[in-house]
Amino acid sequence: MPERSLSLPLSGDEIIESLLEKLRVAMKRDCFLSPNAAYEWFKAEVTVKVEMSDVGRLPEAKFQVTAEEGEKKDGKPILSKTHFEVPQAPPNEVRMDAGLPIPTLTTEQTSGKTEIKGIKYRQPGSLMK
Repeated sequence: MPERSLSLPLSGDEIIESLLEKLRVAMKRDCFLSPNAAYEWFKAEVTVKVEMSDVGRLPEAKFQVTAEEGEKKDGKPILSKTHFEVPQAPPNEVRMDAGLPIPTLTTEQTSGKTEIKGIKYRQPGSLMK
């Protein structure tokens, strides 16, 4: 029996990892956050709203996180903003985009027993992480 990927629902951890990856990509696109920049201080405000579907139930999660690190100096700070929305997508597409393992039904060669394993595939349009 060949391997077959399964479209299982996303876990809470998979949703978190997917959102973190999208935030990481969005922030890395900002020229002020390049590895060559150096800042004595930063303050960040992050707001996240997640709408989910769980067998007809539609829970929502909202988060507001504020962080401030370092010693603020006089002068006008550089303002860097990003905003993005995550469109609905099938669970395995979300997993693939975030570099997460895809649940795959496999057959063990020695015993013939089937099991579900997480297999990581290369993300489209990127080098292996």
